[in-house]
Amino acid sequence: MAVVISASAAAVPSRSRAQSFLAYCRRNPTLVVGFILVLLLVAIGVIGSRFVDVTNAAPASTIPDQPPSSDLPLGSDDQGRDMLAVLGCALAQRRQAMRMLR
Repeated sequence: MAVVISASAAAVPSRSRAQSFLAYCRRNPTLVVGFILVLLLVAIGVIGSRFVDVTNAAPASTIPDQPPSSDLPLGSDDQGRDMLAVLGCALAQRRQAMRMLR
């Protein structure tokens, strides 16, 4: 008994690198969501301090324990800090610290 492989079965078309990556992303949607969240954090750190009032990152600058709203997109913590301002300041300070270490 001999196994015969037809020419059409042996010739598998190769996909480009971009097509392979897109197919991988379609199979792993959680990877895409995680990547988008990381990009969002980086964007907040890079441009967030330009659009957010950083004085709201100080304690007692807003009303404590507020849920997210139009004024406070991420709400406030129990010390009365705007969480978006805290996130923007923390990422900006980390970026400055990394520059100093070089």
